[in-house]
Amino acid sequence: MSFCTFTASTSRAAARATVAAAAAAIVVALGACSPSGATSATGAAAQGDESSSASTSASGPAAANVGTPGTPTNKQIDVCTLDPVAAVAHITGKKLTKGVEQTVGQVALGSYGCAYNTDLDDDALEVTVFPNSADGLWDALTNDTKRTLTPVAGLGEKAFYDNDSTLYAKKGTYVVQVNGLTDTSQASQLATPVLRAL
Repeated sequence: MSFCTFTASTSRAAARATVAAAAAAIVVALGACSPSGATSATGAAAQGDESSSASTSASGPAAANVGTPGTPTNKQIDVCTLDPVAAVAHITGKKLTKGVEQTVGQVALGSYGCAYNTDLDDDALEVTVFPNSADGLWDALTNDTKRTLTPVAGLGEKAFYDNDSTLYAKKGTYVVQVNGLTDTSQASQLATPVLRAL
């Protein structure tokens, strides 16, 4: 991540930190529900700070079934394919040069998505999927008194845009996050194909 653009990078870091804290609380709660869940939760928490990325030019299936013992099985979709960099650049008007797959922790309990970069900013904007945590994560996000929430109609089951340039949309057991855009319409256009694929 580039820290040259302090305001934008700090804003995205704050959004990720809030979501990560909410997701960690959900993982701990899942671990308390069953002995097998505790093992999975501990593993996910231990891997929560580990991040891996791969270029979208890597070959492989666009979707695969993934999961861990004690958690629902969810398909992982290829966000970078659903929102190709050329389309994202056209929608946003940004001079984006690449989309990079992002994975944090175990896919079934962590998050994955695509980071879109320009030549000047390593982290211009991101589209992220949080599986298996929609209700708890949604409650944590909407109960955060530091957020100013603006409802967004017609996107997923529920959606809102906050005062941190971040869009959140809920569908089933998933929460889709788009951050780095100040235009709600642009963020909604990026979230739509991802929500349809879930």
